[in-house]
Amino acid sequence: MHLWDFFLRFATKVEIMKKNKVPAVVLSLAEQNLGKESLEVSFLGTRDAVSFYIAFLADSKTGFPFVITLDESGETEVFDGFFALELVSSFMED
Repeated sequence: MHLWDFFLRFATKVEIMKKNKVPAVVLSLAEQNLGKESLEVSFLGTRDAVSFYIAFLADSKTGFPFVITLDESGETEVFDGFFALELVSSFMED
C-alpha cells in the first residue's frame, strides 16, 4: 500500500475518529499547523501509553502530514517531515 493510499484510507473509512472525538488539544495543534480548511485528523494508534494522531489536508496531493502525540499526562508533541512519515509507516500493515 502506498503512503498516500494509507492517508486516504484514514480519510474515508468508518474507523476514523470524527473530529469531535479527537481530543481538543490535538485538534487545536493540527489547526495551528495546517489551518481549518479540509483538515483531517485521525487516530493512528497507541504505543507505550502514548496516543498517535495524523493530521493532513484531505485535498492535498503534496506535502507532509503532521503526527501529534498525546501521553497520559496530557503532554503533546508535534512531528513533521520525514520523521512524521516514518511514524505513520510504523502503523501501516503489509
